[in-house]
Amino acid sequence: MSRVHPPALLGLLLLGAVASAQDSPGQRGQALRAKLAERGPSSSLAGKVQLRARIGAQRAGSVELETQLVEREGETIYRLRDRLRFDLEELGRASLLLEADLRADFSPLRIVLSGEEPRGRGAPLRWRIELRREGQEWARYQARADAPPERSVVELGERPLVLTPPLGAGERLARLAPAELGARYSIAGHDLETGLGARWRLGVDEESELQLGEERVRGHRLRARAAGASYALLRQGGEVGAPLELSLGRLRFRDPRLGKSAPLASTPQAALCSFLRALGAQDREGVQRWLDLEALFAELGGEASDAAGRERFVRVALERLLGAKRGQDRGARLLLASEPRDLEGELEGKRARVWVRGRPALAFVLERRDERWRVIRLPESK
Repeated sequence: MSRVHPPALLGLLLLGAVASAQDSPGQRGQALRAKLAERGPSSSLAGKVQLRARIGAQRAGSVELETQLVEREGETIYRLRDRLRFDLEELGRASLLLEADLRADFSPLRIVLSGEEPRGRGAPLRWRIELRREGQEWARYQARADAPPERSVVELGERPLVLTPPLGAGERLARLAPAELGARYSIAGHDLETGLGARWRLGVDEESELQLGEERVRGHRLRARAAGASYALLRQGGEVGAPLELSLGRLRFRDPRLGKSAPLASTPQAALCSFLRALGAQDREGVQRWLDLEALFAELGGEASDAAGRERFVRVALERLLGAKRGQDRGARLLLASEPRDLEGELEGKRARVWVRGRPALAFVLERRDERWRVIRLPESK
């Protein structure tokens, strides 16, 4: 029994070996920024992108990313205004606002990050962090509530990459990175909110097919990570990818055209993730798309000729999976494994056993039919 590997993994490894022989991820990252600086700001980034926010099945607000090209002291720069809002009954309202002037390579001229956090039944806590160049120094001003701002000096270098996940430079940089299959990029940066060093990383995965509204589209999927946030984009050619999904911990922001359980890759892990997301969102259609209920009936000993028994089994199975309390509890637990990298598995022919990392006793069984993986057996209840 062999380990599960994505399709065309050998090709990816070969491409990665060639890339690493020529350039390391860090060298590629620096070359990317140098190329962007030489080329100047890209007008294709200009405009607004809006994504809806969810935590599990609960709608939680939205994020709006706005990019303008403006003139500042004779130089064309990016001016960003990104706003994140979410509202949860048990947590209250929170928001983030980023206002930034950035050069073509996304090094900052000035950045202001402000936020509002719930504090029980009292007034929300407001805070503000500003980073700006003062002479030869980078000055960081941080203020909380009504207290006067505290100034500190930050050692950042001449043209740093300042990260404000999931907003700001990290997401735009991912949109402009070349979609070379197997390529890996890495750039050292600074997390403005924590004041600590952070690293931006990006990888270009295999070609994927996604449902965007009424349209099926193919393109290379790019996934970037920075300071605890992740960015998923689809590149359909050209230099700018469409931002499809951002995430920060359990908080996810998705393109409203993107199906709730749209496949992100043709692997058992990705198929299981799509099923878990549909289950966590209590999405009946999505659960039925990724769970082969007829195969599950047969796996449990059901007779193919027993049409009435099969129909009763499907009805009861969906009721148990999607029942309000049980389904939400199970979905909340399973959504902890919402990325393929959180899963391990074994492959045997057209079947695969896949489990949350470190929990092999709770394995799902998937089967590949017509180039598509679907769940045919659920873990034993615990």
